[in-house]
Amino acid sequence: VVLSPVSPQQCSDNLASISRYCYSIIFEWIICKINSSISPKRDAKQDTQHPLRWVSVLDIFGFESFEHRNSLEQFLVNFANERLQLCFTQRVFELEKKVTTQHPTQDNDDNTISLLIRYMMQRVYQGTTLQQKLSTMLQW
Repeated sequence: VVLSPVSPQQCSDNLASISRYCYSIIFEWIICKINSSISPKRDAKQDTQHPLRWVSVLDIFGFESFEHRNSLEQFLVNFANERLQLCFTQRVFELEKKVTTQHPTQDNDDNTISLLIRYMMQRVYQGTTLQQKLSTMLQW
C-alpha cells in the first residue's frame, strides 16, 4: 500500500507532464543535431558535388498557433498536416486521373503560351512576327 498526498488523477497528470517535458528535451536535441549536420561548414568552400542538404516540413498556415516554433507539439501537428495533405493530394490526383481516362481531351498545343515559348526559343517564327502569328491564330 502506498500513501500519497496526490490523487491518482493528479499523479497521471504529473506523469504526462514529465513525459511531455522529456520528449520536448529529446526533440530539441534532435533538432540541434539535424541543424548541425545539414548546415554548411563555415570554412568549407562551395562543394558542387555535395549540395546543401535540408529538411522540409509542411506547415499549414492558420491551423494552430504555438509560441515556440520548433516544439514537439508543432512538429506533431505539422506531421499530421503532412499526412493529411498527402492523403488529400493522392486522392485528388487519383480522381483526376480517372476523369481524364474516362473523358480524354485533345491536346491543344497551338495556344498562346506554347506559341510564345516556341517564338522565344527560335527568336523568329517562320519569318513572321509574334503579333502576326497571334493575330492569325486568334483570328483578330
